Amino acid sequence: MTALLSTLGGAGEPYLMPLLPDAIESLSDKAKSVQLAATDFTQALISTASPNAVRQLLEYVLPECDGKWQGNFARAEMLGELSSKHPAQMARHLTEVIPVLNSLMYDTKVQVKEAATKSMHTACNTVLNKDIITFIPEIIECIINPENTAETVHKLAGVVFVQDIDASALALMNPLLKRGFDVPTTSIKRNCARIVENMAKLCDDPYEVAPFVPMLLPALERAKDEISDPECRDVCAKAHEQLERTANKPPVWKKIELSKVESTIRSLASGIDAPALSFAASICLSLCDLKNLSPAAWSSALTPCLKAALPKADVNKIVTSLLEQCSKDVQIEEAKEEADDAEQLCDCQFSLAYGNKVLLNQTKLKLKRGFRYGLCGKNDSGKTSLMRAIANQQVEGFPPASELRTMFVETDVQGELAEVPVLDFVVNHEGLKQFGITREQAREKLLSVGFAEDDSGMAAASLTKQVGRLSGGWRMKLALVRAMLMKADILLLDEPTNHLDPGNVKWVIDYLTSLTNVTSIIVSHDIKVLDQVCTHVLQIDHLKLKLFKGNLTHVAKTEAPELLSYFELKATKFKMSFPQPGPLEGVTSKGKHIMKMTNITFTYDGAPKPQLEKVTVRVSLSTRAACIGANGAGKSTMIKLLTGELEPDRGSGEVWRHPNCRVAYVAQHAFHHIENHLEKTPNEYIRWRYEHGSDKEGLEKITAKMSEVRCASLTPTPPPPRGLPPPFTRPQHAHPCTGGGGRPQEADPDRHQDRGRQDAHAEARLQALHRRPPRHRQGQGAVVRGQVAERHRLVGPQEQARAGRL
Repeated sequence: MTALLSTLGGAGEPYLMPLLPDAIESLSDKAKSVQLAATDFTQALISTASPNAVRQLLEYVLPECDGKWQGNFARAEMLGELSSKHPAQMARHLTEVIPVLNSLMYDTKVQVKEAATKSMHTACNTVLNKDIITFIPEIIECIINPENTAETVHKLAGVVFVQDIDASALALMNPLLKRGFDVPTTSIKRNCARIVENMAKLCDDPYEVAPFVPMLLPALERAKDEISDPECRDVCAKAHEQLERTANKPPVWKKIELSKVESTIRSLASGIDAPALSFAASICLSLCDLKNLSPAAWSSALTPCLKAALPKADVNKIVTSLLEQCSKDVQIEEAKEEADDAEQLCDCQFSLAYGNKVLLNQTKLKLKRGFRYGLCGKNDSGKTSLMRAIANQQVEGFPPASELRTMFVETDVQGELAEVPVLDFVVNHEGLKQFGITREQAREKLLSVGFAEDDSGMAAASLTKQVGRLSGGWRMKLALVRAMLMKADILLLDEPTNHLDPGNVKWVIDYLTSLTNVTSIIVSHDIKVLDQVCTHVLQIDHLKLKLFKGNLTHVAKTEAPELLSYFELKATKFKMSFPQPGPLEGVTSKGKHIMKMTNITFTYDGAPKPQLEKVTVRVSLSTRAACIGANGAGKSTMIKLLTGELEPDRGSGEVWRHPNCRVAYVAQHAFHHIENHLEKTPNEYIRWRYEHGSDKEGLEKITAKMSEVRCASLTPTPPPPRGLPPPFTRPQHAHPCTGGGGRPQEADPDRHQDRGRQDAHAEARLQALHRRPPRHRQGQGAVVRGQVAERHRLVGPQEQARAGRL
C-alpha cells in the first residue's frame, strides 16, 4: 500500500484512504513486521495527503478503532501533523478535533497523554483570532487542570473581542465555557455569559455558532432563571438573547450537503465509481467551507482524482460545471441596486471599535456622489465615531485623502483657539493650508454667508470677532465655510442644526440640498431636517450598516419602522435623577426670588457697543424659563452673567444670588467644561472636580476671584518689635492671597457668596489684619489696652528703653 501510494500520488487517495482504520489497528499487532509496515503506511498517507483531503481523512482518524494505546498514540500524532501541514483546513474542523484530543489528554498511558497534549497545542495554534491567540496556553492548561477554570475565565472576561469570531475560535473556548457554567460560583457564570455575548456579537454566520448552541443556550437559559443575583441574571439574559439572535441570522454563505454535491457530480460524470465520488464530493465541500471558489484551486484539487476515475472524460469541463453549480448553491445573492449614473465614491468592508466596545463588525459602506445620507441609530451605537473614523482615514478600504476630500463639520472650538479672530481661524486651519486658500478667498466666503466686516454695527458675527464669542449657530456657519473652501467631496455633519434659529436652519437645509456634486452624511435628531434633506438612510443596527433609499419617514413606513423610535424619549432606558436639595434659609415660598439681576449692562472687551443693556431677570424655585432669541442675541451671555461666569460692566446694576443657593451650569459647548481635561476619563474628571466636596470650577468664575487692587489692600501690617506685647491680642486669620496665619487656609471663603457678603467678609478681614476689634468687642479691647498700659508702667523706664533698642 505504501508503494501504491508513492506511485499513484493524489490519484490513489480515494482508494487507499479508506484502509487507514485497518492500518491503525495493525499498529498494535503482535508481529513486529506488521507494526512497522502499518507505521510506514500511515506516515506516508498523512505526509502526502492533499490539503483538501483533510476532511475525508479525519473521518478515519477521529473515531477510536480498537482502543489500544498504540492506535491512540498514532491518532494523536496524526492530528498534530495534519494541523502543522494544513492549518487552514484543520481550523475548520476543530469542533470535532478538540474533543477527541481532550479525551486523549486524560489517557492512562503517558505516551498517549504527552502526544495528545503536544497535538492540542499544534491544533489550537491554527486559530487565527488575534484576540485569543495569547490565551491558548492558559486555555490548554485549564483543560489539563480544571481547578484553573475560575482564573482563566476571569482573564478572558477582560479580553476586548474585535476580530471576527468563527467556529475555530468557538471550538477552542467551548470546553472552558462548559466548565465555567458548571461551576457554582456566580461571578464565574457571569463572566462566561459576558464572553458568550461578546463573541456572539462578532459572529456573522449562524452556521459558525450552530455546533455550540445546543450546549451554550441551555446553560444560559438555566443561569438566567436560577441564579439569585439579579445583575448576573441580566447579563445571562443578554447573552442568551444575543446568542439566539446570532443563531437565527440569515446566513451569509449557504451550507451545502454532501448528498447534494454527490448528486451534482453524478449528473456531470455518470460513470464515476463510489470511492472517487465520495472523495471528490468531500474535496468540493472542503473548498466551499473555505469559501474558495477559485477555478485554479478547484482544478488542482479535483483533476488527479477525476482523471484516475474517468480516463476518457473531459475533466476540465466537469470541474468547470461543478464549480459553477456549487457556487450557485452556496452564494447569497446581494440585493440589486437601482441603476443610476451617479459616481461611486467608495465601496468598502470594515470593522470599527471605540476603546473596548465594538461598534461595527465586517459591514459594508457604499457612497455615491451627490447623495445625502441620514445616519441613524440608537444612542451610543457609533454614529459620530464612524464619521470621525472616515474623516481621519481610519476606515479600512476607504479612498485616501489624495483621491477623496472629506471634511468633518463640527462646532466645538479648542480652548487655545477661542481667542482667535474668525478670519484668522479660517485662514490658518490645518485642513485648508494644503489647498492654498488665500485670505481674500476666506474673506469673500465668510461675507457671503452673513458675517459682517467688523463689529462697528454690532453684528451677531464678524470677521474680527473672536471665535469663542460666536453663538452655536454662527459656529456651524463657520464650520460650513471651511468645508466650502476645501471643496470637499464628502461632508460629514454631526447635528448641523443644533443651536440654530429657524432662519439659519432653513439656510442649512437650502445649502445642503443645493449641493448636487457633494455627498453628505448627516446625523440629526430633527426629523423634519432629515425628511427635507436626505435621499437615503443609513441605519446602524446590530453592528451592521443598512442602506435604504428615501427620506426618514418614507423608510420608516415601508422598510424599517424602528427608525422613528430613535427620535423618541423612550428610545433609551437611561434615567438621570438629581438629588433633592434642602431648604434655603429664609425662603419659605417657591415664588420668592433666589437669583436676580437688575438693570445689567455687559460689553465684551473691544466691542463698540454693549452686548446686553438694561437687562433684568428674576428667578425663583418655581421658575421654569426658556431663553429664546436669534443666534448671537446674547442668550448664553445673559445666563453666564446670572451664574457668575461673567461680570457686568462697572457701574451697572446688581447681580444677586441667595448665599446658600447652589447653581449647576451646563454650557452649550462641551469644551467649556473639559478643554483642560481631555486626557482624563469621565470618572477621573468628576473625582478631580469634586475632590474636596465642593466644585473646583467655581474657583474659575470671574466673580469668585479677587482683583489685584483688593489683594494689595489686604497686605498685613508688620509685627511689633520683639520684647513688647502686641497692642491687641486675637486669633490670627489666614491671608487670602499668601495663606499666612495660624488657621488652616481657606480655599475660597467668598465662593457661593453674593457681592454684599463678599464685601462684608473683606471688611472683616481688613479689621483682623489691622488688628482693630469689631464694634461689639471695642469695650473688651479698651480693657485689654488698659491692662497693657498698666504692664508698661510696671516695667519701668530702663526696661522700656532696652526693649526699644531691641
